[in-house]
Amino acid sequence: MFLVAFGLVGIALVQWLYFVAIDRLPIGIGLLFEFSAPVLIALWALLVVQVAVLRPRLDRRAHQLIHGLAPPRSHLHLAYIAAECAKVLLLPAFGILLALRLMP
Repeated sequence: MFLVAFGLVGIALVQWLYFVAIDRLPIGIGLLFEFSAPVLIALWALLVVQVAVLRPRLDRRAHQLIHGLAPPRSHLHLAYIAAECAKVLLLPAFGILLALRLMP
């Protein structure tokens, strides 16, 4: 029952806040939020994969190495470095695009 109520309240609040935002925000800012959402979701997914998937596995490997064990070879460090490089490139680019769109 709690889950049903939680879902209904969530849906109702999203719809209500959407109309509040339309009423109070300039259309340009609203469109910027709407169309930049896929980029923000991709950046968020990249961060979640890096923190929730890669980092714990790398921590286990580090603990094994500290305790003198020899873990099997892994390419997780390369994936972590690739995720960091993607963040280094995408976050400033997104910030510059956002700043250019907000300038009059």
